Amino acid sequence: MPELPRRYRDAQDAVGLRPSPRTDWAWLLLLTVLTYAFACAVRLADAPAWRHPSLIVGGEYIAATHDAYAWLAGALGVGDFTGYAFTGLTRFLLRITGAEPGNLAFWGPAFLGALAAPVTLFWGWLLGGRTAGLTAGLLGAILPGFFVRTRLGYWDTDLFTLFGPLLAALFLACLVGLRTGRFGDPAERSRPVSPLWALAAGVVARLAALPHSDIFRLDILAFALAAPLLLVFARGGERRQGLRDLTVFGLAAFAGWRQGDPSWQYAVGLGAAAFLAFAERLPSPAARRLAENAWTWGAGLLLLGLGIHILDPAWTLLEKAGVYLQPVAENARTAAGGPLWPGITQSIREARVVPLDDLLTRLSGSLWASCLGLLGFAVVLALRPEAVLLLPMLGLGLSSIWLGNRFGMFAGPAVMLGLGVSLDFLLRRVLRGRRLEAFLALVGQGLLAAVLALPLGDMYRGLPATPVLDRVHAETLQDLGLMAPPDARIWTWWDFGYATQYFARRMTPTDGGRHAGRDIFPLALALTTPDARQAAAMIRFAASHGFDPASEWDRLPAAEVQAGIQGLDRIAPGPWAGPRQYLVVTWENLELAGWITFYGCWDVTRGQGQGMRAKRLAENFRLDRDNGTLNPENASFPIALGGLDVLSADGSERKDYGREKAPRLLINPDRRDAFLVDAALARSMLVRLLLDDPATPDLAASFHLVLDAFPHMRVYEVR
Repeated sequence: MPELPRRYRDAQDAVGLRPSPRTDWAWLLLLTVLTYAFACAVRLADAPAWRHPSLIVGGEYIAATHDAYAWLAGALGVGDFTGYAFTGLTRFLLRITGAEPGNLAFWGPAFLGALAAPVTLFWGWLLGGRTAGLTAGLLGAILPGFFVRTRLGYWDTDLFTLFGPLLAALFLACLVGLRTGRFGDPAERSRPVSPLWALAAGVVARLAALPHSDIFRLDILAFALAAPLLLVFARGGERRQGLRDLTVFGLAAFAGWRQGDPSWQYAVGLGAAAFLAFAERLPSPAARRLAENAWTWGAGLLLLGLGIHILDPAWTLLEKAGVYLQPVAENARTAAGGPLWPGITQSIREARVVPLDDLLTRLSGSLWASCLGLLGFAVVLALRPEAVLLLPMLGLGLSSIWLGNRFGMFAGPAVMLGLGVSLDFLLRRVLRGRRLEAFLALVGQGLLAAVLALPLGDMYRGLPATPVLDRVHAETLQDLGLMAPPDARIWTWWDFGYATQYFARRMTPTDGGRHAGRDIFPLALALTTPDARQAAAMIRFAASHGFDPASEWDRLPAAEVQAGIQGLDRIAPGPWAGPRQYLVVTWENLELAGWITFYGCWDVTRGQGQGMRAKRLAENFRLDRDNGTLNPENASFPIALGGLDVLSADGSERKDYGREKAPRLLINPDRRDAFLVDAALARSMLVRLLLDDPATPDLAASFHLVLDAFPHMRVYEVR
């Protein structure tokens, strides 16, 4: 049997080079600068798409993701995210740079998102030596799955969600490699390796995981794989020292990691890690004997695993998968016969599932490269067992076909490492011992990176700017913040909740963190109903119940809840003594109208909803104003209209053609935009409060117009 391990070692040594910091540091420094600069440059190339006055408000760029405003508002002391680590980082960067918050959120992703590039480079170096990581380093941080979530303006925790697990897994692979003979110069193996390296690595891994708790979960999964990897491949004293290193790392990285754990738990864990790092130097002979026994460290590692609930991350990720796979309605009623509330996941863009061929294309930019990369990763995994620590990220990335496109970012680096390191294995095998071996290997890596980068450049060159709201919307919210009392609540669709909190400096009942079906139902109904009195009554009812009326409805039979909701319009409003309630209606809601009305029409007894229809007319169309017919391009027959609105602040044109059940055409020339909405949606508050005369008796009885940016946006105070 000893023959088999020897042959395996020979196969490992026959390809690639041994990573050695002492001899490779100059290469690594040069390639680190190169890969980081390239990843920054690719993101900064987005800037010309944003050079338009409509994308700038008060000297600040509008952010490209809604969640950016959660962190910006939190950094200014507004909202629910004031105490989070990423908010603290935002506040710190604002202080030291003096930048406007919106500009930090715009430019920051170019520099933080690029951090994943050198980490991927170092992974390639660890697996294959000096040149093996160049392709992966150049491309690992700009692959589609990660790039589209870290473009300019995407100030969010995704900037660390890939970087953090990659870094922690790299540290663990190095710690294991030190004890299994795969890492470092063999000439220096006689030197003892200080456990302070494990302590420092644990502290840095923890700092990189602070922006998002899911980073900890991926780190712990890699940690759970590192222990058996060490036990299998390390021998004798190296195994004992490796177990000690993992224990020290785990305490420094994971003590008190769960949200809500008191801070003293981490202080104790860090202190214990520092103490154990020097356990073998204790003055007590008995203590030293314990520290020199591998079973002591094995037991300590087992206790650590139990203490940090090492299986929690796997269960949590499975629970999240259940949420993303959840059907239209939440399954469990809160009480026997209680109301059924709608699920939200199906309406979130980032949770949409990805077909397998599309997923593979996103991993590297091309289907063939991804397939070769996955095959190459299998080869790398066979020859470099430490690559197993990348499997949690690779598996999560491939799960996009079930869980949605947001997870696609995790698989890209492993796929690129599969391609780049396998190519380096092949080149080193062919060129071994020849002149210019290193140079030719580097050229091969560069050519592969260029071949893969060219289609990515074509793909990214056409990407448009993606502001989360328009300039008029942002400026109107700023005006609202100047007039609304500090305790006022602003009712706006949850997609714009964080942005409203930032621009208006006022809280909203719903946002990206409070958008479960039960949370958004009151506002959805208020925007969907054709009855202004019912809409206002629903907002007042929700406000009087702590903006969580579902908590009271949950105690009632579903039929009684449904009847109460339908009867809100018959309740005579009394004097309102609570904080002022403002309702925002925007043209942008038309794009979301299908989902808004799906939730607004929800029947809590049957657990079903039916959204109204709104279709943006992206193609050319011919309009017969006199006869009220619409002829979209490539349509086989004309569409008879029930009405027409051509909207402008300077004067609007309105026509009614007497067809009550026919759709209505809404044209906004200022935005070069048009929507065809069905008759029910045309009668909803979503459309009427935006487009009808605010003095119309039924509207004026329930809502008072306070800010008018017709036809783009209006803000009402609920009477």
